[in-house]
Amino acid sequence: MRFFKRAEKNKFFRKAKITALAGAAFFTMALNSGSTYDSITLDELVAVIAGTGLDYSMNGNYINIRSGPFIGVTGCNTLGSCTDVMIMLSLEDVTPTLDQVNEWNQTRKIPEASVNSDGTLLFEHYMTAKGITSTAIVDTIDWFWKAITDDKEFWSESEPTS
Repeated sequence: MRFFKRAEKNKFFRKAKITALAGAAFFTMALNSGSTYDSITLDELVAVIAGTGLDYSMNGNYINIRSGPFIGVTGCNTLGSCTDVMIMLSLEDVTPTLDQVNEWNQTRKIPEASVNSDGTLLFEHYMTAKGITSTAIVDTIDWFWKAITDDKEFWSESEPTS
């Protein structure tokens, strides 16, 4: 019991606890949802994210999960029906080398890494909305987030930006 009290004072453990709680929220949502889509609107995607209980905000046409990725829709027609769900995270404090980006993309399937126009790191993943379920959306967001947070040491060789 003493270990857990001490651990809660440590920043690393607090962040790990928050990540675990977010994962639990995603998992709970995945167990309780089964809506299937042929295409998806931004409002439907917002409803899926809201159903997880996670803290989020809207940033234009993107959903920003607190301390996490942006989620949005692409390939939309004039009625707002969209063909793809996009998950994206930009790390403004990491400026990767081209070798790092290439190695990441050659050894990991999701998410894809690239470099923003300002030289900082960008992760992206796209899912087709055809036949997608609420469960798959939530599980993929969780997988995206875990892939980045579980392997954050990979980018430790990057130059920090000023």
